[in-house]
Amino acid sequence: MFALEFGRLRRQNRPMLIAYLAALSQAAPSEPQPVWQVNQRERFCVVVRERTAERPGILLQAYPFSPFNTLVFMVPKIGAHTGNASVDLSVPSQRSAAPSYASIFEPAKSADRLLKTSIDEDQLAAAAAQGSLGITVAKRENHVLPLRGFGKVISALKACEERVAAALGLAKTWSQDPIERDDFRGMVQAEDYPVEMVSAGEQASISLLLKIDAQGRIEDCRAYELQGDRRWEKVVCPLLRKRAKITPARDFAGRSVSSYMLTPTIHFVIG
Repeated sequence: MFALEFGRLRRQNRPMLIAYLAALSQAAPSEPQPVWQVNQRERFCVVVRERTAERPGILLQAYPFSPFNTLVFMVPKIGAHTGNASVDLSVPSQRSAAPSYASIFEPAKSADRLLKTSIDEDQLAAAAAQGSLGITVAKRENHVLPLRGFGKVISALKACEERVAAALGLAKTWSQDPIERDDFRGMVQAEDYPVEMVSAGEQASISLLLKIDAQGRIEDCRAYELQGDRRWEKVVCPLLRKRAKITPARDFAGRSVSSYMLTPTIHFVIG
């Protein structure tokens, strides 16, 4: 269609051609607007922005009752290191957080390089306020994720998390979240693995939903997301009940109350 119209204009006077091309340039945005999609799943919420030639893609999984979010960012495939690597997240004008780890994938039938890590609520809020997030993988692979307009996405994400919790019958009734005083992932050691499961080569990844009473004790423990045999729930829950130290949630009057807490994903890897 454009070629036909352009041909017609060439047969007319030059001023009309110039005006036509000027109108086209004004109609086209100088920079594509980011399109954020917030989708509700059964147990979490997902934010997606597709990768383009100009910017990395982003997938963020957010869970009710957890300050941690799973972040996957998509960049062009480069045929470099895959597996696990250290990752540093940084926000302009903010001090860098402690290094974490990322899982790196380059799917065979995709043009994307996928880097999966975690980001907490404070880091996410700071990045949204600044409009970008810096990521360094293995101290040599650098990326900048533009986050223009992400502040509104956070509000939509919180509303989505509330809907997920309500659908599970777990509506939030406290103002200050319970606080884990130790990292749950460090509470399960290699010697805690059941011998028969190690011998069978069984591996798993599990996050647990904990009901915390007003004294900070674990009243109930169940698998929230599980990749592996259901028996891992019976392995981990007694260990957390015995070892976890949790400051209970508080209501709007500052009183200790019962609440729910979602643990980070705990990985059981043999090798």
